[in-house]
Amino acid sequence: MKTQDNEIKQSTAVLLALFTGFVGGHRFYLGQKKIGYLFLGFSWTLIPLLSSLIEAVILYRMPQQVFKEKYREGNPNIGLTKDEAKKPS
Repeated sequence: MKTQDNEIKQSTAVLLALFTGFVGGHRFYLGQKKIGYLFLGFSWTLIPLLSSLIEAVILYRMPQQVFKEKYREGNPNIGLTKDEAKKPS
């Protein structure tokens, strides 16, 4: 799912939004655990399903550079293990 550099892949986020978005799979992958838990908690309603379908389109149409800036540079620990996140850069 993640490349050698622990980068989050846009294509993976889109596919997760399509297939596991109703339970927040794409949000967990993007490092947004609180929103992922909200999706999971409301998965019995149609709200997370509709939201994830819209988000899949938004993620698909988002330019790759914008995606990288938003989901990697905004949270430099995304995709890292706890030990890797603790190491000073």
